[in-house]
Amino acid sequence: MKILRIRLEHFRGITSREIVLQPAGVTVVEGPNEVGKSCVPEAIGLIRSYLDSSRAKAVTDVRPVGQDVGPKVELEVVTGPYHLVYTKQFLSRPSTELRILAPRPEQLAGREAHDRFDTFSPRPSTRSCGTRCRSCRVTRCASQSWPGSSPCGPHSGRLTPSRGRAVTTP
Repeated sequence: MKILRIRLEHFRGITSREIVLQPAGVTVVEGPNEVGKSCVPEAIGLIRSYLDSSRAKAVTDVRPVGQDVGPKVELEVVTGPYHLVYTKQFLSRPSTELRILAPRPEQLAGREAHDRFDTFSPRPSTRSCGTRCRSCRVTRCASQSWPGSSPCGPHSGRLTPSRGRAVTTP
């Protein structure tokens, strides 16, 4: 599964943000402290793991402080021949929608959308690093040097500064 785009609304301190990812290669999200970098993998985990009606602590924790709004996450992904847009809003006016754009257009809502997306979404498995991975990510590094020379994780050495290009968001 390749994520093409992620959109967050009313998610922790983020009012509205869309990140478009490159269709090939590795994406590294980088920026100053407290700008919402860790919200990206957190949002992906929530949309995959919880029903829109959930009141789990992991879900309620992402509601912006002092606001009566529902956190919303939208993922655009491709997997095999499928091109999907999966949207979920939690807490206030909860909803789930799955739009299948290709190979054959289809639209689903509610629990049916959640269950169908689950069939496209890979399950955690044991990786060569010997851990149960939901995703291979490094959220914080002790070293300020490039990840290839840091102790940040078993996959960090596979990243090189010579590939890809910087993607900035306003």
